[in-house]
Order: sequence, then structure tokens, then C-alpha cells
Amino acid sequence: MKGIKTFNGGVEQGWQYYLNTVSARLVRKVMITNGKMHGPGETYYNTGELLSRGQYNYGVKVGTWKYFQKDGKVQKTLQYDSRGFLLKTTE
Repeated sequence: MKGIKTFNGGVEQGWQYYLNTVSARLVRKVMITNGKMHGPGETYYNTGELLSRGQYNYGVKVGTWKYFQKDGKVQKTLQYDSRGFLLKTTE
């Protein structure tokens, strides 16, 4: 995996993109604030379809995270609290 990152004053900031080194397809994108994942994040299958989508709060998964099948249908939903503890899984 190869990453494309932006920095501000030596600290990672903004969108980061990670590409599959063989296919050059996007496999992950995430918002970075002060060097930590903070805000929206998505992962993708190697074929380009959306795999997961959710939010980070300074490196911790929070809120609703959805995981998708390659055809776009929701496979499962995970619900996290504000500290990143898994509260509920729906399949």
C-alpha cells in the first residue's frame, strides 16, 4: 500500500489516500487532524467498491460504521460510543 499524505508544520493534516501498489486503486481514505485520524474514513475493496464508511474521533472509531458487500448492499453495521467501545452489531 502506498500513501499520499499532506503536512502542515511537520504534522499530518488533511485527507490521506492509500493506494494498492499493484492496481493503483484507492483502498483507504481518511481525514487527519493533528496527526490523528479524525473525521470521515472509508475503505475500499481492491476492485474499487466501497467496503466500509464511518467516523473517527482522534484515532478512535465512533458512531455508526457500515460495511458493504461488493454490490453495494449493507453487510453489517457497527455502533460505537464516543470512546470507541462497540455497543451494537447489526447484520
